[in-house]
Amino acid sequence: MRSLRLSYRLHVTFFAAAGAAALSAHPASAVTIEVVGTFGGSTSYGVGINPSGQATGQADGLSGVRAFVFSGTPGVLWNLGTLGGSASYGNAINDSGIAVGNSTTAAGATHAFIYTGTPGMGGLMTDLGTLGGPSSSAYGINSLGQITGDSRTVAGELHAYRYTGIPGNGGLMVDLGTLGGSVSSGSAINIHGHIVGSSRTLTNQTHAFLYMGIPGAGGQMRDLGTLGGDTSTAHAINADNSIVGQSDTSDAQTHAFLYTGTPGAGGQMRDLGTLGGSSAWAYDINDSGHIVGSSFTADGTSHAMLYVGVPGAGGQMIDLDMWVDQNAPDGNFWTLYNAQAISSNSGWVTGYGLFNDGVVTGIRAYRLDISALLTPPCSTADFDNDGDSGTDQDIEAFFACLAGSCCPTCWHLGADFNADGDSGTDADIEAFFRVLAGGPC
Repeated sequence: MRSLRLSYRLHVTFFAAAGAAALSAHPASAVTIEVVGTFGGSTSYGVGINPSGQATGQADGLSGVRAFVFSGTPGVLWNLGTLGGSASYGNAINDSGIAVGNSTTAAGATHAFIYTGTPGMGGLMTDLGTLGGPSSSAYGINSLGQITGDSRTVAGELHAYRYTGIPGNGGLMVDLGTLGGSVSSGSAINIHGHIVGSSRTLTNQTHAFLYMGIPGAGGQMRDLGTLGGDTSTAHAINADNSIVGQSDTSDAQTHAFLYTGTPGAGGQMRDLGTLGGSSAWAYDINDSGHIVGSSFTADGTSHAMLYVGVPGAGGQMIDLDMWVDQNAPDGNFWTLYNAQAISSNSGWVTGYGLFNDGVVTGIRAYRLDISALLTPPCSTADFDNDGDSGTDQDIEAFFACLAGSCCPTCWHLGADFNADGDSGTDADIEAFFRVLAGGPC
C-alpha cells in the first residue's frame, strides 16, 4: 500500500496508452437462477445440492410437506414421498444422487431416511431406524454413502450418529456420544468419514464438534470452541477438513466461522465477519474452500452470501442477492435470503428466498450456478462483476478495493488480483492493467 499514490499515476498513464480498446464492454454470459416450485403449496426450501446440480429440500403440497429432488436441465421437481406418514424433508444429496432426510412414519414417529434410485422410475425411500429411541433424522451423506444425523437413544437423549452399510442388509447406526452433555447432533460427513455438528458440554453450553476415527474403536469427539461467546455450531466439512458454521462472539453477536487445523494442536476458528449487519451464518463449504451461508446487511435484511479467500488475508464476503440482481436477467424477481449448500467441486448453489415475478409470490427454493463468480482471479478485467469488462467502473472498484473498500459484488480475492497471497501490491496493480489491456496475467 505504500505505492498506492504512485501506482494510481501509473494507472492513469497506462490506461491512456492502452487506448479505447481496453474500455470496450463485452457482457459476460448471463447468470441463470431457476425457481424450484412446490407440489401445490406455498413454499419450498433448498437444502442440499451435488456437483450435477441435483438439489434436495422440501416443498409444500396439498397433502403436506414433501422431500424433493430437483434435477435436469431445465430442472424437474420430483416428489420423494414419505415413510408412510404425512411429511418428509430432504436434507442432503451426494454425488451419486442419493438423498437423505427425515420423514414421519405411519405410526406418527419421525425417522431418518435414505432415498436411492431415480425418482419416478423405481426410486425407494428406506427407513434408517433409530438408536433405540422413538425418532431420528439424517442431515449429511458423503460420496461413500456414510450418513450422519441425530437420534433419540433408549434413555431418551438426542445423540449424533454415524450410519454405514445398507439398510436391511447389515447397515448400522452407531452412537457418537457427546461433549459431556445430554445432546449432540451430526450435521455433515466428509469423504474421510469425519463428522461435524454440535453438542452440549458438561457446563450445558452448545459447542461445535469434530468427530474423527471409528466409533467404539478410538473415535473421538473434539470441541472446536467458540469465537469468544458461549455457543457455536458446525454445519459442514470439506475434504481438507475445513469446517464452517456459526458462533457467538465476545460481544454477543453471531458470526460465521471457518475452522482449520487440528483441535488441540493449533486448530483455529476464524471470524468471517458479516455483510454489514450484526449476524452471519456459514452453512456449507466445498472442496475448493468456497463458503456459502447468509448474513444480515447494514439495513437488517438477510441476504445469501458467498465467502472466498482466506480470512485476514484478502478473504471477502460477497452479497449473492446483489450479484444476482446485477447479473441474472430475472434477478430482480428475487430477494435471496439464504444460500444453504454449494456443490463439492462445481458452482451449483441452492437455498431459498422471496420470489415475485408479478404472477407468483412466495418463499421459493432456487438453483443457481455461480461458476462465473468463481472464475480464477486475473482472468478478466470485470472487477466489479457487472458483466462489462474493462470499464471506468472496474478501475474505480479496483482502486477502491486497494484502499480497503471492496464493493459487495467484487469477486476477486480482495485486492489480491494475481492470487499470489499478497494483497494490494504493485504486482497486483501491474497484473490488473495487463489484463485490462487484453494481455496475460
